[in-house]
Amino acid sequence: MLLKELYDLYERLCASGEPLPRPGMSLQNISYRIIIRPSGELVRIEDAREAEVVTRKNKKGATERTEMRMRTMLVPGESKPSGSGVNPCFLWDNAAYMLGCREVKERALEYFEGTRRKHLEQEQDIACPAYSAVCRFMEQWNPDLCSAYVPTPDIYKGNGVFMLEGATRCVHEEPEVVEWWQTRGEKRWKSAGKKEKKTSEGLCLVTGKRGTVATLHAPSIKGVIGAQATGAKLVSFNLPAFESYGKEQSENAPVSEYAATAYCNALNYLMARESCRARIGDATVVFWTDAPQRDTADEMEMLIAGGLDAERVEAIDSGLAARVALKLREIAQGKNVLDIRSASIRFFILGLSPNAARLSVRFFHTGTMGDFVRNLQSHYAALELQRRGGKFNDPELVTPYMILRETSRDAKDIPPLLGGALMRSILQNQPYPDAVALAIFRRIRADRQLNYTRCAFLKAWLSRKTSTYHLKPMLDETNIQPGYVLGRLFSVLCKTQEDALPNINRTVRDAFYASASSSPRSVFPRILKTYNHHLAKLEGGRRVNREKLMQEVMACITTFPAHLDLEQQGLFALGFYHQTQAFYKSSR
Repeated sequence: MLLKELYDLYERLCASGEPLPRPGMSLQNISYRIIIRPSGELVRIEDAREAEVVTRKNKKGATERTEMRMRTMLVPGESKPSGSGVNPCFLWDNAAYMLGCREVKERALEYFEGTRRKHLEQEQDIACPAYSAVCRFMEQWNPDLCSAYVPTPDIYKGNGVFMLEGATRCVHEEPEVVEWWQTRGEKRWKSAGKKEKKTSEGLCLVTGKRGTVATLHAPSIKGVIGAQATGAKLVSFNLPAFESYGKEQSENAPVSEYAATAYCNALNYLMARESCRARIGDATVVFWTDAPQRDTADEMEMLIAGGLDAERVEAIDSGLAARVALKLREIAQGKNVLDIRSASIRFFILGLSPNAARLSVRFFHTGTMGDFVRNLQSHYAALELQRRGGKFNDPELVTPYMILRETSRDAKDIPPLLGGALMRSILQNQPYPDAVALAIFRRIRADRQLNYTRCAFLKAWLSRKTSTYHLKPMLDETNIQPGYVLGRLFSVLCKTQEDALPNINRTVRDAFYASASSSPRSVFPRILKTYNHHLAKLEGGRRVNREKLMQEVMACITTFPAHLDLEQQGLFALGFYHQTQAFYKSSR
């Protein structure tokens, strides 16, 4: 199903005029051009990168600076796999292959010789003066002259192409060269000096048509966080344990060469667009829709992006972020933001994680945009909680990544399976995973911080876990669940100590929160002994109001339980949070 949807996306993009690579071509980052004369004489090596003004945000504000961005160009062939030996590309490559530059690779001279030999072998078959000029250049070029012609070593970070002096297109874009590559050149180039690989015919699982089965699905997928920079495979078999009935490599899952090229290029297209990409835990998430018009698809995709990571939308386009933020606020308020046509558009959300040279599918969800909005509304309603205001700057809308960020001290330590489980609960309106709540409990016991995001998720987790708890966004004095009342009591004790001893180093909260929320019977009697000492230091009406509140809370407690289970611990955290926020809004 996943490959079929990506294949369909590729066909829609091509039909809409998007410059996606057709079979036998690929998009590569080009940083320099080698300008030569028809005789093959080198004129210059020029920087092909484009200047781009980039805005960087930090604690001191936003700063702008100009950076050089590599140019993306459609070239013949694919990127070479790692460990492929001397494997030059046709009329484009890095400086080690194109110029023999030893600053790029130690074996640069060997790579350049391989490039020269392979290009010269094809000259008689390509009737193109521009290609002959490239061959003359390779015959007479001395790699020791690299440093004399290079304007800046930075240009070697990308690939290079050839161009004749005064020409308006590169050599690989010449009609004769393009025609040769598409008709017979690709096969000859790949098989030169190698044994002819056996190809097989089969029924493509994606298109349902017979065709040549792709041995390796190319191009490799780039842009997945943590994966190899050269790219990774979504479908790949490389061990006998994965083979069956004598079928090797990708013959186990027969996909035609065209379909493999289509889905790989569609996925790379999504990876290259910031508006279609986000990060949730260790997963790189891409999303798209099947809207036939590109402008409608862009709007729907940005709405999904805002639901997953609103901050990233703002970084991409501040104007569009404002419109998306308005729609998200309307969604959170339960309003209908889609018309009938938009609601029927299907969406697709794919989460990928690195696995050596391959990719693991963490999750793949599909449905209509109407389903997405309704489930997002339910998610926001479950998370609704009173904000602290003031210096805390609590987020207006809590994104999945914000929740996952609260499960570990560092972002890189977020448990890998939590992202998929959390997304499933949001997109399918299911109970939230216990594993996320458990991880948040561990963080609370470790740092004793009950911030807005943690408590909002615990409220949502409890609300969907069982219908027993009818939790409100703010303080609920009618809630007599043991955990909730004990959380309120602990908040009263902490606030009384804070008011009585404002500069104390180690507070009741620091010393006893973890044990009070899990084993109340062993802790509360000890804390209550210090309460009267702290209360005595309060003055006037504050003392009277505090004692009155204390009596109201204690009236709901018949006994201190020996232990609280996870659900009651969640109620404890929520009661503590609610009562603490109530203190800032009253004189008690």
